[in-house]
Amino acid sequence: MKIKLKIRYTNTFLIYILVFSIIFQSGTVQAANNPDSIMFKVTRLFMLIISLMICLKSIACAKVNEMKNYIICFSIFEILALINYILYPASAIELQYKIVLFLLFFWLGKLNEKKQDFLENVFLDIIVLTALFTIVLYFLIEILHIGIPYTKYEGINILYRNYFNIFYSYSTKRIPRICGIFWEPGVYQIYLNLGLYLYYYLNKKKIFYLGVLVINIIFTQSTTGYIIAAVILANIIIQSGIVSKYYNLFMRISIGVIAVVFAIGIFMIKRKTTNTIGDSFYDRIHQNVTGIKIFMENPVFGTGFYNTGLFSSLNKAGSGNANGLLTWAYTTGTAGLLVAIVPYLYGIYKTPGKSGKRKKIIFFIYILLVNFTEPIYALPINVFFLSREYYSNVYRKRYTNYEGQEAKWSYQL
Repeated sequence: MKIKLKIRYTNTFLIYILVFSIIFQSGTVQAANNPDSIMFKVTRLFMLIISLMICLKSIACAKVNEMKNYIICFSIFEILALINYILYPASAIELQYKIVLFLLFFWLGKLNEKKQDFLENVFLDIIVLTALFTIVLYFLIEILHIGIPYTKYEGINILYRNYFNIFYSYSTKRIPRICGIFWEPGVYQIYLNLGLYLYYYLNKKKIFYLGVLVINIIFTQSTTGYIIAAVILANIIIQSGIVSKYYNLFMRISIGVIAVVFAIGIFMIKRKTTNTIGDSFYDRIHQNVTGIKIFMENPVFGTGFYNTGLFSSLNKAGSGNANGLLTWAYTTGTAGLLVAIVPYLYGIYKTPGKSGKRKKIIFFIYILLVNFTEPIYALPINVFFLSREYYSNVYRKRYTNYEGQEAKWSYQL
């Protein structure tokens, strides 16, 4: 019994390391600026080894039909990789790495098939713990101005104050923006809103979790973060049943309308205050126009994976495109868009029940918005969710928590 318990908890610990590694590799300051660091190499190694362990075990017990679909999927990706090699051979190795990562992450779906929503709970735990740790440091450093020693860390066009590699700050606002370990507040809000979505998806009732996430989102001062949070919070309120006892369908619709109006209002404020040359809204508009132009000139297979040089040469600011979705479009073309978007749409179509469809739609909106505003299209976190969507569509066993029941979980490899 002691041996079994030890193995079970060891394996659960490994899954936490895997999820932490995926997050660390996807948007942290160190991962974005220092790929030669020990932490970057260790987390990448953990991410690959632990995924491989799960992959091998899953394949060993896979049925013939499952393996057939898996091989077909692998073949399609390799054909697209070959086409990309002809277009832009410089990215061949990196693209192959992303394909391997996708194929390894694909079998993580077995975790949710065996124990309902295991990975979602792990992601939520790590995001909330990170958010709690970050908001405490934020108040100590940025609000109370406690004299905690720091070093200067030079990133790409940003000079950070680095507090022991666990908290970074560069904002000069009167109330500084919070980014934690991530390269900017806009990236941090991606994970905070992911946590907010998972809270909704898993039908959690832990107000402390909700409070920690919302407070952090407020201090990111991210327009996109506010819009996404408004939509998810509206659905959390509706799902909680707080209003259903006293109001009818009209009130449910009203909450949705208020959330949309709030989101539009935040967008208009952003547009009004940053629509001059050199400001973020102005630059984003010109980036999008340039990106669409390149896509229209290379509509089928794009310019090639990671081939963003043409965009940089045409962009007046000389920088890359912050719009990850558009970058994916002009570098991989319509073929790449179909690979990345169709699984989400098919999942919405095939998901049973209104509650399940609503959750799928909200997550799809979340994926579109975060990729529309940040260049995370090829980071491990994006690869993970895409592989998860493929798995749930290929093997449509009922392992997802569509009905909103809070999951009880454990897992043993």
